[in-house]
This record gives sequence, structure tokens and C-alpha cells, in this order.
Amino acid sequence: MGNKRGQIALFVIIAIAIVAAIVLVYMFRSSIFSPALSAEESQKIVSSQVQPVRDYITECMKISSRRTLNTMGRQGGYVLPKLERVSIPSNVMPDAPPISYALFYDSSRGYVNQLPSINEMKTEFAYWLENSVEFENCINKFAPFTKILDVQSSYNLTVDRKNLDFGETSGEIVIPFTYPVKLSKGNSTTLVDNYVVKIPINLQRIRETSARITNSIAIGKNYMEVIRDESEVVWAELRDNPDADKLFIGAEAFNNAPAGSGGNTNNDKNLLFTLRYERTGLDAPFEYSLLIGIPA
Repeated sequence: MGNKRGQIALFVIIAIAIVAAIVLVYMFRSSIFSPALSAEESQKIVSSQVQPVRDYITECMKISSRRTLNTMGRQGGYVLPKLERVSIPSNVMPDAPPISYALFYDSSRGYVNQLPSINEMKTEFAYWLENSVEFENCINKFAPFTKILDVQSSYNLTVDRKNLDFGETSGEIVIPFTYPVKLSKGNSTTLVDNYVVKIPINLQRIRETSARITNSIAIGKNYMEVIRDESEVVWAELRDNPDADKLFIGAEAFNNAPAGSGGNTNNDKNLLFTLRYERTGLDAPFEYSLLIGIPA
């Protein structure tokens, strides 16, 4: 009986080994039965994927950048609102986020302007892109390419702040960045890096318009008069060039919104300006919220 049991156990072990071998052969059949690629064939595969990988990375940057810009626009030019001077105008804005004041009234100092500069917006924009998970979630470990070739990356995104343009020179947002990626097949390897993404939004123009609005309110102009003046500028531009980008301005007044902590404020009345930017080639209108507190 002992010998029979030993033989049965041996047969079971052999059967398991055979099944495991069959499974392994099936899993790795392409590697076992496929002929090795020549250096020329490997290089051809790598070269054919350079542009698709580059397009994939730039598209992820476009998506991440646009979402970041939308957040900045809704929050008064900041990715992270300045909480010491902030309001949530839920009664005049659907799904209102915390919005930093561009201009608020301090009863001891008068009007205080804290409209962010272009450089401040650039700094927040670049920092957020480099440190948020949104871009990497879009990259998704290069899942569409891993069956074709080996993709290696340090996942180190760096925005070129020196050449980051928000419309000052080009009239649109230009985002140069580095994101090194190594593509390999067999003994063939290529490095993909240095990208540029363009988004047709002239944030410099939006910021200049915002500055004119805040300055006009600070010297006592009625907000309806300010809207009329700015609208005349827009329509004059469109008469000369019907294809010019458009910047429409609206405003709503509301009361009793908190002005935030810190300082002696008296902002029982508030104005929420909305600057709506439209341009050929822009996927959807871009909106910028401009929050102004005025004395009661």
C-alpha cells in the first residue's frame, strides 16, 4: 500500500509539472517561437512610436493645463485661494468655489488691490502642474504602448518657467516642458523629451482688462459704467477684425458675503465680474472671476 501511495503521489506531481509547463509555454509562446528581431527591425519599431508617445504626452499636458487654468479662472487667478481675503459667492455663482478678492475695501486703509500679477499666476500654474497627480493619472504608466515596446520614465515633469508665456509675447499660452522618456526594443533605444503645448487663451489681455476694472472701481466708477466702457473696446476691435478673440464682461452685485479674516474690512457689498473669453480654436470658452468688495 505504501508503494502504491508513493507512486500515485509521484504521478500527481508529474501531472502538475506537465500542466505548469504547458501554461508557461502558452504564456510565453511569442517569445519562444518568434524569431529574434534584427537591430534594424528593433530600431524601426522604436522610431515608429516616437511621435505617438510625444503626442500622447502633449495631450496629457493639454488636459492637465486646461483644467488648472479653469481652476485659476474660477478662483480669481489663484490655484490655491488666499484664504485671508476670500468669499464664496454661492448666491450669484453656481457651484461657487472660494474666490480670492482682487480688490477689497479696508475701512482704515481704503481700497487694497491684490489682483495677482502674471508672474504670480505663472508661478502657481507651473508649481501645480509639476506637483499634482492629474498629469500622471493621464499618463497612466504609458499603458497604450507597453505591449509594443519598453517605456521607461522617471516621471519627472519640469515646466520651463523662463519661457512660459501667458500671452505677453505670443498672444496665447505657451507651455514648454521637459519629461524624459526612454523607448526601447531589443538593443534599440531612443530618448523622447522637450515638448511645447499651446492653448489659445490670451491671459495677459484678461489680466490687463481685470486691472482696468479694479482701478476704475477704486476711483469710484459705477460697475455698470465700467462694463459699458470695456464692452465698447471689445466691439471696436470686432468691427475692425471680426475674427479677433472676444472678451465679454458681466457683473452681479450681492450683499452680506464674508470678506475673510484679518484686517478691518467693510465689504458688505460685493461685485462678481465674469470675463468670458472666446477664440477660434479654443475647445470651450474660458472664464475668469474677478471679485471686488466695496464699502456699504
